Amino acid sequence: MAAAILCASIPAFAQPAPVLSSTVETGWTSNAEGRAGGSADHYVTHAHSVGLSAAGEAFALRGALGFEQTRYHRLLRENDWIGTLSLDGEALLAPAALLRGSLKLSYEEEGHILPTDSGPVGLVSPTLRGAAGLRLETGFNALILGLDLAYAPTRPGDTRVEAGLLPDTRTRANTDLVTAGLDIAHPIAPDAAIALRGQYSWLAVEPEDQQLYGRLPLSLARLAAGLQWDGGLSLRAGFDAILPENPLLNALFVPYGEADIRLPLADALTLAATLSAGADIDDPADGLADWKLKSRGSLALAIAPEFVLEAALFAAQSRSPALGAILETERGAELLARWMPQGGPVLEAVARHRHVRGLAPAYEENRLGLRISAAI
Repeated sequence: MAAAILCASIPAFAQPAPVLSSTVETGWTSNAEGRAGGSADHYVTHAHSVGLSAAGEAFALRGALGFEQTRYHRLLRENDWIGTLSLDGEALLAPAALLRGSLKLSYEEEGHILPTDSGPVGLVSPTLRGAAGLRLETGFNALILGLDLAYAPTRPGDTRVEAGLLPDTRTRANTDLVTAGLDIAHPIAPDAAIALRGQYSWLAVEPEDQQLYGRLPLSLARLAAGLQWDGGLSLRAGFDAILPENPLLNALFVPYGEADIRLPLADALTLAATLSAGADIDDPADGLADWKLKSRGSLALAIAPEFVLEAALFAAQSRSPALGAILETERGAELLARWMPQGGPVLEAVARHRHVRGLAPAYEENRLGLRISAAI
């Protein structure tokens, strides 16, 4: 149980992954551009993956190749796609020592529409990302220890402007992120444990990119403690310390937290809630670090073993700790109907409304979609 706390992000090879899986969603959105005055359009999102796995007496290995694309009927400039290649493995080094490793490479192209006085202009921004990680888990007396080390480079490509109106130009900085972490878990019951997490990350940015794109190098320290109960509760809280390398900038402290709750209220009614909050240094608006919060709560009613209705409320916010400014706030609601026939594809119908406000003019979006998923 405690081992699951330490490595919840690592795939469980004991459960065989599908060789081929596909998901297709089609629908309508009232605001495809996600901005004030955005246009309505129909869309199709399809995602596919092919996976191969192998296992021995003391090791397991899985590789996967994936592709996902979103296409619009009229606003073709908003089309996006991403391709991924991943490899995950684990090896039992000793009865109480497990080594896990992962490699991932992805390439994506994101389309945007830039309003101008002469009309809309399309932009395409490519990004190449990589990630490599190792994690060692072992037991010591009553404790479970986890040590991890990860490296994640990000290489944005040159943004392409429609019809060659402007020369191709890179608009974001290259970054390299190195992260080291330590987990300590102590079982307090057969189905519960207390877990501590300490993590240190270092973000490197070349001096030339710092000047061109205003992206600042920094360190990020995280300290958190939590509780996990197999009955349907996982909580973790602490703080993130944002430590700029520039001596003229002060250290910043922001709250960090994660919560995942799933409780049966009756035989056919389930309450679920998730929350995450913490520093985000992937692509911050101020060039240093954002603080982001996401939350979702839902009630699911199982009308039949194969049919579920779900109603949910969600909210999110991002702000700049350095500037003390709220960048964006999102609130919304969602209704979902899911049909899961045994041995057949899963069908889902979704209706969603969201309202977004922040530094840019506020806007709303309504979305209706139908999704089908199948695995072989």
